Amino acid sequence: MKEFKYENQGASSFLVYQLKEEDVLDNISLNMLTSNKAKGLASTNYMQMDTQRFIRYTITGKITANQFFARPVTKQSFMGIFKGITEAMVSAEEYMLDPACILLDLNQIYTDVSTGETECICLPVENEKEQKDQREFLKSVMFQAQFENPEEGSYVTRILNYLNSIPVFSSLDFLNLLTEMEREGKKDRTPLAPAAKESLQQGVAEIGNAVANSSVGGMAASFFEQSSLSSVGALKQENAVEEAIPDIPVPDDIPKEERISLFYLLQHYNNNRAKEYMAQQKQLKARKEALKKIELAKKGGKKKSAASFNLPGGKAKTASAAPKAKKPSSGGFSFQVPGKESGKDKPGEDLSGIKSLPNAPINSQGNFAGNPKVSAPVGAGMNIPKSNPSAAKGNLQPAKPSPLFSNQQEAVGNGGRNFGDTTVLHSGFRGEETSVLNYTKAPDTPKQPYLLRIKNGERIPITGNIFRLGKEEKFVDYVIHDNEAISRSHANIISRNGQYFLQDNNSTNHSFLNGQQCVSNVELPLQDKASIRLGNEEFQFLLL
Repeated sequence: MKEFKYENQGASSFLVYQLKEEDVLDNISLNMLTSNKAKGLASTNYMQMDTQRFIRYTITGKITANQFFARPVTKQSFMGIFKGITEAMVSAEEYMLDPACILLDLNQIYTDVSTGETECICLPVENEKEQKDQREFLKSVMFQAQFENPEEGSYVTRILNYLNSIPVFSSLDFLNLLTEMEREGKKDRTPLAPAAKESLQQGVAEIGNAVANSSVGGMAASFFEQSSLSSVGALKQENAVEEAIPDIPVPDDIPKEERISLFYLLQHYNNNRAKEYMAQQKQLKARKEALKKIELAKKGGKKKSAASFNLPGGKAKTASAAPKAKKPSSGGFSFQVPGKESGKDKPGEDLSGIKSLPNAPINSQGNFAGNPKVSAPVGAGMNIPKSNPSAAKGNLQPAKPSPLFSNQQEAVGNGGRNFGDTTVLHSGFRGEETSVLNYTKAPDTPKQPYLLRIKNGERIPITGNIFRLGKEEKFVDYVIHDNEAISRSHANIISRNGQYFLQDNNSTNHSFLNGQQCVSNVELPLQDKASIRLGNEEFQFLLL
């Protein structure tokens, strides 16, 4: 069994293989590896210290393909991994390396989480060579991978069909297929330049003159102006309108994969395709016009749907018109001040030492009228005789003018409490107070793990069995985008059987636990309140 270990020196991370006494080096392959930088193969160095011999591979900033495939992969990253593996096999042929030296193991294949760029490990040791079928290995990777967009998985089907159909597998032929697919993908994503659009329009106009009873050229001239019909947002709006008014016939839409594009027509022109293209354009135009009619009908229906009714006094209002809500006054219940006439004070005027309360009527049960869920504070606008205990049960008497309280503590009564902006009043009977207890979790409730980011005090809940930290938004679970010292996939926090571990992912600036540098790809146990540093970014691990 091949035994590797990880080392960190400065900003670099290395995968290290220490040769055993019985290991026999393939010196030709070793010289080729150390003297050249072959595509798809990790940079290799050979070291000897006394009787100890080492082969080191640079893997800075990369994670294992096994870690990478633990999450759904995109087309770009999947193609990058396959291309890297195949480039390694092609390089082995070019540099006269034995393909059996290349380790076809997802734990010994390293990839960049941003670009998908992948490198393999070539171990030039005679007794450690292991011949594997590359085709079967690639198929096994495809079967265990999770894809981010399964509906766009035509490239997966194409690769699988190729691997199943060829009688003899050739790394070079397979690499050519991957390169061609990559080029096709870039071409599909490249928008036409204005000059190219104009050239295409002129070409269609010339072709249209040669087509009998057709107006392909004229239609092509306005094709780009009408192309907004195919936008996703427009189609969503059209579908919504169609559902709202189903009695207006709308022509069926043409699936995008069945449409003939103008570019395809120019490249593969014939009379039948020109007629089919024209028919499709007419159908799309008819659909667009029908949808416009639906939208107009819907707008007109909205205007007519507001039924009118007469109000006393001969004024009419529509049913859709909602009565204007009066702006609530800034104050609440008014207290009558001795020496001033009631009603002349400004509404909502705060009196000395008394908080203003919402202005709303109170019913006989002591609740705000119109909102039974909100209770009026006992004593608001009412005088409660201290000698009458029944007042605490809701038997309130109308308020009488009384001297103002000298301060807020008196305003809330003996034992009253002021919670910030909300004043809580009670009857003054301490025996009837309800004590507020602090909420505590049950003893058997498992504690939740968090990371406290020291820079801004942010509390980050740790979820899942593997919680990834780094600056690659498409891959990690928590993005540290405001620190250039952080690697794309810097470190993981791993949860297993109620215990937590920190693992550095060959990061450039490394990870530190309680001040000690972490060896890459080694799981180190985390304890509550442990100090974590990723590069120069400080965190604290908490169990709450």
